Amino acid sequence: DIRTLMYFLSIKGYIKKNEDAAHNLEIIRQDDVDNLISRFEKRLEICRYIIEWLYRQVSLNPQQDSENNAIRFSVIELLNDIKKNSQLLFVDIDNLQLEDVEESLLYLSKIGALKLEGGFLVIYNAMNIRRIKDNKIKYKLDDYRMLNEFYKQKIQQVHIVGEYANLMVKDYKAALQYVQDYFQMDYKKFIAKYFKGERNKEIERNLTPGKYKQLFGQLSKRQLEIISDKDSRCIVVAAGPGSGKTRVLVHKLASLLMLEDVKHEQLLMLTFSRAAATEFKQRLMELIGNAAHFVEIKTFHSYCFDLLGRIGNIDDVKDVVSKAAEMIVQGNVEPNKIGKTVLVIDEAQDMSSDEYDLVKALMANNEEMRVIAVGDDDQNIFEFRGSDSKYMLQLMKEDGSRFIEMTENFRSSDSVVNYANSFVNMISGRMKHTPIIPVRNYVGQVELTLHESKFLYSPIVKNIMQNKVGGTSCILTQTNEEAAIIVALLRKNGINGKLIQSMDGFSFWNLAEMRYFLKHLNKGHNTPIIPQQIWEEAKLATFSAYDDSYSITYIKRCIELFEQINKVKYYSDFCEFVFESSVEDFCDISDADVVVSTIHKAKGREFDDVYMLLSDDYIKDNSLLRRYYVGMTRAKNRLFIHTNSKLFSNIKADKFFIDKADYPMPEQVVLQLTHKDVFLGFFKDKKKEVLSLKSGDYLNYDNTTLYNATTNNPVAKLSKNMQATISEWKEKGYDVKSASVRFVVAWKPKDAPKEEAETAVLLIDLQLTL
Repeated sequence: DIRTLMYFLSIKGYIKKNEDAAHNLEIIRQDDVDNLISRFEKRLEICRYIIEWLYRQVSLNPQQDSENNAIRFSVIELLNDIKKNSQLLFVDIDNLQLEDVEESLLYLSKIGALKLEGGFLVIYNAMNIRRIKDNKIKYKLDDYRMLNEFYKQKIQQVHIVGEYANLMVKDYKAALQYVQDYFQMDYKKFIAKYFKGERNKEIERNLTPGKYKQLFGQLSKRQLEIISDKDSRCIVVAAGPGSGKTRVLVHKLASLLMLEDVKHEQLLMLTFSRAAATEFKQRLMELIGNAAHFVEIKTFHSYCFDLLGRIGNIDDVKDVVSKAAEMIVQGNVEPNKIGKTVLVIDEAQDMSSDEYDLVKALMANNEEMRVIAVGDDDQNIFEFRGSDSKYMLQLMKEDGSRFIEMTENFRSSDSVVNYANSFVNMISGRMKHTPIIPVRNYVGQVELTLHESKFLYSPIVKNIMQNKVGGTSCILTQTNEEAAIIVALLRKNGINGKLIQSMDGFSFWNLAEMRYFLKHLNKGHNTPIIPQQIWEEAKLATFSAYDDSYSITYIKRCIELFEQINKVKYYSDFCEFVFESSVEDFCDISDADVVVSTIHKAKGREFDDVYMLLSDDYIKDNSLLRRYYVGMTRAKNRLFIHTNSKLFSNIKADKFFIDKADYPMPEQVVLQLTHKDVFLGFFKDKKKEVLSLKSGDYLNYDNTTLYNATTNNPVAKLSKNMQATISEWKEKGYDVKSASVRFVVAWKPKDAPKEEAETAVLLIDLQLTL
């Protein structure tokens, strides 16, 4: 069928065809002849392999439905098998992608060589509708008036029947009178009699009064203003700390779905972290139930991988957003994938140029699409990855945009809010002009101690021992090294300090415990959906094998969260969930006396008391000021600042102390080694030995080499840079006292061939003592 062939060539980008009303076709080649022939040959080779592979599957699985020649398979499984056996092909298939396999399957389906049913490969005959610009007005609002009134009455009648049902339970005679009045009285008089005051508005809503109260009853006036706005093309919300940003966004999503008749497939929410996407999904489920499963809440990266038709991977994550934006602009993305009526952006201040280009591309392809961007330019602390609040400001300048400031703080005490207000005025070029207003009516306390000492570890730990009164407490530092030293000092003083761990440049995907779990899932991975039995067996095997690993808590929490937000467990969804997650997303700090964290990792969290260790070692620019502002606004009740910087001298605190004492470095120091601190080549022939170790296992240290404490076999060696660092510490009087495994992770060089196997690497904690 020539039409089927033309359709296939067109949707796969080989040709561009234009067809007029008389069915005349204009065909334009989209690539040079050599490239087209190369693509043809590659597809034919893949098709040949697929047919042979499917017949092999039938012979290996005789229990399959042989009568109908049907077999179940996964496209990813097929892709992996082709890559594994690439030597059997007659053409070069370097950089084979999932879309190449899908294209070949589509081709085989179109020529009738096989029939596809179910699964994720959806084949349909698309209808291209070309809009011809016509400036003539065909319909006016007045033309819809009667139909609008009809639907309003339908909604009212549902409420009227509900009121009758309530009266039947409460007062039978009143219910009979109600019915009589309904049929005898003028409709408007009947409404005025039985639905007075606020109830007159209730019956115009397509929600029950109870559901409406759940959705909007506890929102502030400003929060309701954002949720009630149905007309602004672009709403830019500058949400101050503690202003209920997450609540507003969740309730706005619920309002869009339940009151504004936005279909779930027309709604897209983009976030910057998997943790945020998970939290929004959980809260939305609490609000609207299972309908939340169908709302697309994704990170920028995962959405862009979807547009490219690929599974997320470390190699492509840096430029995936820019590639997706470019494809949208060039018209190379199917319209149904980007056809949205509402786009919601969380943490909009963190947009980089790539993310902003993606948003602009989506807006250009959806002329009527509404954008709701919520963020706080004062809390932009990720400039190192290219984020800039100017893109949030540019959205504010769009035609039909509206700027709203959320300045009520429901989190912090009066003292903390007032102090933060005074401090934030030091930041230049701010979007917000209205001071933050405390709502809690709780006085609280801010205490500032100006030190003359270079090292502030001892006084801040002493301060927390004197002031700890219950509730949650957190010590915030600038660096991971400071945080690790503080934790060691707390534990030495009998305080259960828990560190919010850092990823240290590795992916959560590469954690040994997670790889073990994924390996067990793969054993039964013949279908896109993970069978419950396989899921439970993988959990049991992993939890048993790593029962004494310190890292198993992260795995358990990860699995638990995925189970909560995914009614059906798709293998690809779980891979995406793990790939985008971080160790800090699953830190359980519930049993800690004191939490220790860097300011960056504490963003989005809150604590009753916050202690900040701020040394005078940094350039006093807007970036630093915003970081300090984020730290101090984590405090709910009390804020304690320990610094040797004059930066805070002109800001009045409730209590101010000058400490002239000179404090030494602690006797114990912990160094958390990362990939750059160990000799990576040393691990190549030690995979089995390394994998026998678990997070928390002790190691022996001798002359830059670390040994398995049980077998005494060498398992790691310090890099030259770390050897130099240890020498510097030795000059200060410190020696390595002990070592332990922090993480076991998979690794291979970035420039390594694809077929090269990964090795296992140890990330180690070294404890030094005077």
